[in-house]
Amino acid sequence: MLQGYLHTARQAAALGADIIKGAMGKPIDVTLKARADQVTQVDLAIEEAIVELIQRQHPEHAIVAEEKHSSLNLLCESDCLVWVLDPLDGTSNFIHGWPMCAVSIALLQNGRPLVGVVRHGIWPEEFWAVRQCGAWFNGVKMNASKCRMLSQALCATAFPFRKRQLMPPYLNLFAQLFEQVEDVRRGGSAALDLAYVAAGRIDAYWEVGLKPWDIAAGQLLVQEAGGLISDFSGTDAFLLRGDVLAAGPALHHQLCALTSPWWRDNMKAEDAGPC
Repeated sequence: MLQGYLHTARQAAALGADIIKGAMGKPIDVTLKARADQVTQVDLAIEEAIVELIQRQHPEHAIVAEEKHSSLNLLCESDCLVWVLDPLDGTSNFIHGWPMCAVSIALLQNGRPLVGVVRHGIWPEEFWAVRQCGAWFNGVKMNASKCRMLSQALCATAFPFRKRQLMPPYLNLFAQLFEQVEDVRRGGSAALDLAYVAAGRIDAYWEVGLKPWDIAAGQLLVQEAGGLISDFSGTDAFLLRGDVLAAGPALHHQLCALTSPWWRDNMKAEDAGPC
């Protein structure tokens, strides 16, 4: 049955990527939801097309999507099969013609992902995973990084653009981590950052202020590729809390030793979570 769900997810992601490629470089209508948080007619068209596909193939399933179908309570309902969709992760990149954007789609039950697909919006790159069946990139099995030394680790992060009040403490953490690692990249798509951890392209990734649809598919990719993913304090509350740390096992433990006290000392309850 999971293979059938995977087929739906891959169909949906391919449909979204085709819409992105068809719109790239053309005039775009942009609506500002909040500072640095935009939505375009492309986001909406992808979401509408994918929701219609899922409802046609799996009418009994629920959907949580970024733009219109965002009842987060569904993520916690027992036994409910829920599709979690980000139609265009990296909207700002897309608007500016920066080719780091993706379609991200996952199927969850009891808050745990069963299937996850991240498809690059421009390049022919597809990352997918099925629980207990491994993670794959364009048909080749993925493995997370085996790097054991922070000084040799190429990492990725992003700044908390949705919650800019977190910038001062976040910059303190960034400085602390940057001192330890080889270098840091900032791509602008959480879904792709998690996929790249799963593929071993980057050794670790951390970010605060994310939403469930940013994380859901990438979570399974990392786990099925042998990596670890948690919130900053090392627990599994990241999907709703919104702070994420993903890496190979050896680096994850080292990084968590730095992020955990930072979270305890700097964050307030109202800063945690996606809502």
